[in-house]
Amino acid sequence: MAQKFRNLIIPEELKEIPKENLIKSRKQIARQKSDIREKIKEDACLYCGKTVSSFCNSHSVPAFCLRSIKGAYGDGRIFNPNHILKIPVADEDAGIKNTGTFQIICDDCDNKIFQDYEDEKCFETSPSGQILNAIALKNYLARIASTRLTKADFEFLAQMGIQSNYLSDSEAYKKFEERLPSIMYCASKATANERDLEDYMAGFKVAKRAKERGWNDEYHLFYFEKLPYTVPVAFQLCFPVILDLEGNVINNVYNYSPKVKEKDLHLCIFPMEESSCILAFTHRKDSSSYRLFFRQLKGLSLDDQLSLLLYLVLLYSEKVFFSKLLPTSVFENEDFIKAVQQNSDILADSLPRTPKEFHEFLKSGYSLKSYKKIPPLLSEQYSMQNLSENHA
Repeated sequence: MAQKFRNLIIPEELKEIPKENLIKSRKQIARQKSDIREKIKEDACLYCGKTVSSFCNSHSVPAFCLRSIKGAYGDGRIFNPNHILKIPVADEDAGIKNTGTFQIICDDCDNKIFQDYEDEKCFETSPSGQILNAIALKNYLARIASTRLTKADFEFLAQMGIQSNYLSDSEAYKKFEERLPSIMYCASKATANERDLEDYMAGFKVAKRAKERGWNDEYHLFYFEKLPYTVPVAFQLCFPVILDLEGNVINNVYNYSPKVKEKDLHLCIFPMEESSCILAFTHRKDSSSYRLFFRQLKGLSLDDQLSLLLYLVLLYSEKVFFSKLLPTSVFENEDFIKAVQQNSDILADSLPRTPKEFHEFLKSGYSLKSYKKIPPLLSEQYSMQNLSENHA
């Protein structure tokens, strides 16, 4: 029996992988990823510069958030977006120890830099400038680590002629000329990731300087909401928002001019033992680009604000984590699936190629008009308190 992907924009012959090949494929990919990680492994901590033999297993989201959504009646594991995408060669859940982790700084730096904000008490009220510095710093470290790996992955795929070696024996992908568009796509993605790395390193240096010098006004806090219940979603990262609610362009991510710098939004969804906090901020120099968006956001009801922020997370990141206590219907919601697929880096010959196609792709793919159609996971209806009662 074949394992099927959901309805993704991927070549038809890669939508099914025979079950007998699946275990072999997963092992081959795991070995390859291990080789790639070893290849790109640095010798020194990115923060302090000291040579180290091993790196800290840092979490992109504070561990207290992950503990808050695992649920007393679950198996202690947490869903990631692959629970929706259903890519056979990737895991769809993990334990707290291995959820949202990256290795790029030493244990001493991780304990020193992030100790202040990895405590629920930090978010009883609006967070200080120092807390925002630490969050931004971690966001860029996580981005640098994942982008290095992604860049190496795409370089490997371009070199090997895409995934045909270990995913499928499809006749269509045995011919080089038919693999060429995907090979070119991999090469272009590797180049784009190189540019992303430059931007993330610049952001890291700004956050590091602000943290070390104790600056309290480097970042502008646009949004902070404390909720009296525990949401079943955990997230922390930064990304450049492309369109606002009215379709106005905030970031043209396909303008590769060195004069154009992407402006990141830092967004956090922090579930805690009995409450949650949602916060969003930008660097002070980028705040003018987001003022209209946040005016639009704050003109909505609280429930709609929360749905819109969750929709942004689904559209722009694969580093969001869900409680396994959520009902199956959530993950089968058509608009929920579409939002997660939008950000998935699945190789496809149907992806836009020309500037005009990219423009239309952005306008349609990153429109925020469907935010009300997804399940309102940040509302009290889906709180961990209610979910736990239902599973009792």
